[in-house]
Order: sequence, then structure tokens, then C-alpha cells
Amino acid sequence: MLTIAAVCFTRWRNESPKLYNCLGSENYPHMTSEDIKTIEGKLDVMLPHPFVEAALSGAFKDPLHDDPGSIVGINMSLRSGDFGDENWNPNLVAFGHDGGGNYFCIDVQNIDAGVFLRDHETLETTKEHESFSRFIQEWT
Repeated sequence: MLTIAAVCFTRWRNESPKLYNCLGSENYPHMTSEDIKTIEGKLDVMLPHPFVEAALSGAFKDPLHDDPGSIVGINMSLRSGDFGDENWNPNLVAFGHDGGGNYFCIDVQNIDAGVFLRDHETLETTKEHESFSRFIQEWT
């Protein structure tokens, strides 16, 4: 039986081979249009323009994920219940973390709703910031 960590690591390794193979030694500069298409295709979502703009500009720096494989892997884990979530809303896309195991998410159907935080202990998702654009400005 696989542990949650093993399942997540396996998914990360499979979805993010570029980073996995170099064990973090390669600095992924920023996302490309192809990376955006990969995320949209694998998660079956249309990413909102402000999110795409921020990702393509290089604004996603640790702890925000600048690797499409990481974004896909984390979201697939959330959707499949690997972290204990039941009925994860597929319109929520996790794109980074707070360093404590909690994930920052956006609602791809309503970017104006702001940024949400998915708590890893309570499994609750609450509003973290009123504006995605201002949230990104704080990280860059």
C-alpha cells in the first residue's frame, strides 16, 4: 500500500520529469504558452487571462509554482483525494503553497473571487486575498 507521500511523489515525478530528473538543480525560468496549454489540457480548465499573464511574465516564484508539472500534479492529487479531500471543486486550481502545507488556489470560473487557501489540516478552503493581481504583486 502506498502512502500519501509516495503517491504524491510518484505523481510529481511523472508529471514533472524535468525537475525530478535534476532534483531541483535546473531553474525553470518561467512558464511558456505551451506550459499553459499543458496545464489547461491535463486539468481540463481554461485558465483566466490574469493568471496566464502572471505565469508568462515570470511572476510565479517559490512558493508559487513556476512548473506546469507541479501544478498539474498537485491538482490531480487534490482531485483524486490523495490529501483527504472529498469532492474537490475542479474549478479550483492550486498554484502555490504557503510553506506550511497549505495551497493557494484560484477559481478558474471567477478570477475576481480572489485567492483561496486550502488548509492541509482542516481541509477547508477559505479566501486568503481579495484580488489575484494584488496577491501576485505581493509575491514579486
